[in-house]
Amino acid sequence: MTDNIAPSAFQGSNLIMANDGSPLLPGTPAEARARLAALNADPAVGDVLLDPRHPQHAARVAERRGLELIASRDRGEQAARAEAERRRQNTVREEAARTDSAVAALDVFRRVAP
Repeated sequence: MTDNIAPSAFQGSNLIMANDGSPLLPGTPAEARARLAALNADPAVGDVLLDPRHPQHAARVAERRGLELIASRDRGEQAARAEAERRRQNTVREEAARTDSAVAALDVFRRVAP
């Protein structure tokens, strides 16, 4: 049995729909990551992926690989965002350390002065 593939306007994305109305593959990396997270969270899918003799094993592995490929399309943007966030966090930590050392210096001064 083959699915008739038709373009879909599901939630404003460019998904390809199967006969049963389910999306075959998401159109954007964000949709792929969300669907991959849902797949990984589903214990039934995990059982299928862990059992190579399961009738759906090959299809689920192929689906997972496809989702991983689509999700990896914007890794450059993700890496840039992660780097910017890491730098922001480091700046916050450095500022907190400077503030803590200034407070400690004032505290020492208060203890010494009568």
